[in-house]
Amino acid sequence: MNIKKFVKNNISFNVRSKKKLALVLAAVLLSSLVIAVQPSMAFSGGDGSVGNPYQITTCVELQSMNTGLTSNYILTGDIDCTATSGWNGGLGFVPVGSSISPFTGTFNGQNHTVSGLTITRAADYAGLFGYTSYATISATNMTGVSIAVGTGNSYIAGLVGYASNSTITTSSVAGSVSGNFGIGLLVGWSANGTISKSYTSGTATGAYMDVGGLAGMALNTTVSETYSTANATAADNAGGLLGAFSATGHILSNSFARGNAIATGNGPSGHAAGLAGDASYGLVQNCYSTGTATGSQAAGLISWANSNDAS
Repeated sequence: MNIKKFVKNNISFNVRSKKKLALVLAAVLLSSLVIAVQPSMAFSGGDGSVGNPYQITTCVELQSMNTGLTSNYILTGDIDCTATSGWNGGLGFVPVGSSISPFTGTFNGQNHTVSGLTITRAADYAGLFGYTSYATISATNMTGVSIAVGTGNSYIAGLVGYASNSTITTSSVAGSVSGNFGIGLLVGWSANGTISKSYTSGTATGAYMDVGGLAGMALNTTVSETYSTANATAADNAGGLLGAFSATGHILSNSFARGNAIATGNGPSGHAAGLAGDASYGLVQNCYSTGTATGSQAAGLISWANSNDAS
């Protein structure tokens, strides 16, 4: 055996192995660092905490909120989202949060405007936010909204498709939304929440029921200081402000509607009203409507009231 050659080969092998090992370890360390910083790199600033929320300056960053559903966000300027009409093969923007993974953070638009947001995907829970839970959405304005998901999908809105135990305040939406039921310009369906100091304009259309200019359904939700000039159309429970208000122990107050409400259903299923198509088990105070209600069960203010007090 050539001892010198044997030793030389083994030393060379060990050196090469150590170099390879070092390169592998470096690659693993680098990838872990990339993963660690990736969420913050998706935004223009902030760390997502309450005291230092992520800063959003583009529509791409707005879409990136789906990577941090528990974080806190602010807009630092107006956002142009007209390009979303061509995103994802024409399906548009992907709503932030779902029924499986809801958005649970805060979003403060700081009175800036998101314009031209488009969603055409056939799915429930559509809006800038698809589904929120214990979230707060504030000071956010939206214009040129176009949400058209088809007649088989529900919980559709410009701002929040489905809001569970959430607060929506000082916000506005202008545009058009359509779907099956639970359709509104601001909120499709709010359960156990609060809607205040907000307004809408445009059109809300549903193939089935619970369609309102502001919100499709306010279930155990307090609604105050809101108004809508939007037109609402549904087979049943069409309202200029709310499609339905079913809120035991809650109040709809200091609000009004100026849009028209049309119910296309026949017989007892054609509830339409200037304010709310159905207002059951809640208190309505200091509200009015000036729009026209059309339907087999049409009324100027409230079409169907069951154990409800209005003043």
